[in-house]
Amino acid sequence: MGAVKNFRVYHPESHYWPLQLVASGILLVIAVLVTVAAFQLLRRRTGRTKV
Repeated sequence: MGAVKNFRVYHPESHYWPLQLVASGILLVIAVLVTVAAFQLLRRRTGRTKV
């Protein structure tokens, strides 16, 4: 009891770019969703204007 154990899992070098692409893709999707939600919220609050 009370013992602390360090455990690390390393990914091989060949996984670096695929992991970067997946992480970037997830963040890009989140950014797009937040942007779309912000535009929809602004459109509802300000009303649609004809251009």
